[in-house]
Amino acid sequence: MLNIRGICSYYHNPERTAIIEDNEFKANLRSIYLSGVLESLVTGNVFNPWDGTIPVDEDSYCMYLDHCTDYTVEYNNFYYAGSEPDPTGIGLIINNSGQYYNEIYNNTFINLEYATLAQGNNKSGDPDVGLIVKCNDYEYNDHDIAVTSDDVPLPGIARNQGAEGPHTMQAGNRFSLNDNGIHESDYSTIRDALINYFHHDPEDSEEPRVRPEFYSTDYITPLNQGTKFKKSESCQPHSSGGSSGTGRDEQREKIATNEFKADSTLAILTALVDGGNTQLLEQEVLQSMPPDAYDLYMSLMGKSPYLSDSVMISAIEKENVLPNVLIKDILVANPQAAKSNEVMEKVDEKSNPMTPEMIAEILLGKYFVAAKEKLESQLAYYRHERSTALKFLKQSYRFDTVNSWAHDSLVYLLESELGLKEKFELVFAYAEKDNWTGAINLLNSLPAQYSFNSYQQELYDDYSDFISIMYDLSQAGTGVEGLTDLQKATLMQLADNTRNIAGAYARNILIETDNYPYLEPVILPEEGMKSANIIFDLPDPKTFTPEYVKVYPNPAKDYVIVELMKGNVDGATIKVFDNQGRPVKVIEMPGKQQHYVLPIDDLETGIYYLKIEMNGKTIESKKINKIK
Repeated sequence: MLNIRGICSYYHNPERTAIIEDNEFKANLRSIYLSGVLESLVTGNVFNPWDGTIPVDEDSYCMYLDHCTDYTVEYNNFYYAGSEPDPTGIGLIINNSGQYYNEIYNNTFINLEYATLAQGNNKSGDPDVGLIVKCNDYEYNDHDIAVTSDDVPLPGIARNQGAEGPHTMQAGNRFSLNDNGIHESDYSTIRDALINYFHHDPEDSEEPRVRPEFYSTDYITPLNQGTKFKKSESCQPHSSGGSSGTGRDEQREKIATNEFKADSTLAILTALVDGGNTQLLEQEVLQSMPPDAYDLYMSLMGKSPYLSDSVMISAIEKENVLPNVLIKDILVANPQAAKSNEVMEKVDEKSNPMTPEMIAEILLGKYFVAAKEKLESQLAYYRHERSTALKFLKQSYRFDTVNSWAHDSLVYLLESELGLKEKFELVFAYAEKDNWTGAINLLNSLPAQYSFNSYQQELYDDYSDFISIMYDLSQAGTGVEGLTDLQKATLMQLADNTRNIAGAYARNILIETDNYPYLEPVILPEEGMKSANIIFDLPDPKTFTPEYVKVYPNPAKDYVIVELMKGNVDGATIKVFDNQGRPVKVIEMPGKQQHYVLPIDDLETGIYYLKIEMNGKTIESKKINKIK
């Protein structure tokens, strides 16, 4: 018998959760659908819903998490049992899990058209906070991991998938690699969801599957960390604490340890980024005038490679101060610029465009991790690990049906946490025990405690409307069956106009009470996401003749730019002589570089001569006038 759904849960109270363990799902088009569920536990299940005789439509899936967060999805097997390779159906869909740390960990996906589909908003305004897909095994799939979205704010998943560090910190997924004759995508994402993918060394590990080969080349940067992958050690089982509480001390220790590591890493980052004062450096850039060009250039280069996007954008916009060559040097010195949509958009918008060679040199930053990015990935990793330990600790109290004090312990834990998400959970925890005074007082106090961004403000307003209705229903003693028309209209507005979890709660109530029309969306990757790795090659070296060397500005105060007009060369040497023919500087130009910024602020005023040599032969001589 064919079932449309195996398990279907529409929740509107985060105090209620789901535990789905060690089941086998067969003969259904949609095995598990969870909506608005907090801290669910889905482990050890086998999803084989289509046996090869059941017709599978394009929206059929094994599991769907809709506006859920803090979930544990581990050690499940998702597969299509037809002949291999014959990819069919969707494995796992994560839809709008919000601006929180979440993880899909150590599952197996075999012979599926779309194995893991992360759609909508699964990250924060801080791009390092969000969903991580780690340590999963993919085989014979058309698309292993696909990040998709419709029109939502902040689409995508966490920017850093894995981190710089020991082998346990890398992403650890094993991809299909198209060795099955299927030529689609190991990893695809959208323009607004750039990804740094930290992976183990395929050669050292003798495991080529740890690096995606077919991926969104413009938006995903694979970063080989040179570490050895061994599944049993690199992807160790999580210890979740459990309802017995045997692992609670371990989770508390992990919380404390990772909080200390995160704080230490943040302190280093804060001291290094923009010289420790972004606002001051931005002011230096914004207030600069054309005569300040070289001093500003040296200031920014001195703080590289730790410049923030905002400072680099401000520098790009100062076209009357910083010429393209200086901007190019600054962006090359900060490889993170190549991975920033905002920074590269400003480069494209320049009224005086950069040459293709300059842009290519900047874009080479996509292919390695910058020092700033290393620290950011480590900070994100430690914070994510802390969040995971906190999740397991909360689950151990929620799942504890033996000890009467478990809920009080959960409340105490939430009260000690500073995160806004935990404060919203605490509101519901108070309400669960009919402490509505505590719930409403806490909710009303939040605007004074936090500086909301636009997403948080919308979430707060929606939670306030939702909690108000729940309070009125509690006082009336009717439950959701006693909704008034006005309350239904408010819930309808929440369900129709918002994409956060409060809106999902409202929608779930309306589905239960009023048959609210809703079909969970399935957003597939755009066509053309199958793409192979493309390296931006700088132009081939050229043979230079004297008329193709340019030196400017002239006269000059602090610096001159030596430009090799026909492209990049290896082994060019710049020699500077004073007016008496005495050598005062000898500089070896870095290989494959077309422009060189030559400082002259240390020279006395007067006339100097530059000789540009190739292979010991002078190809050009230039006279420059050093002024005060």
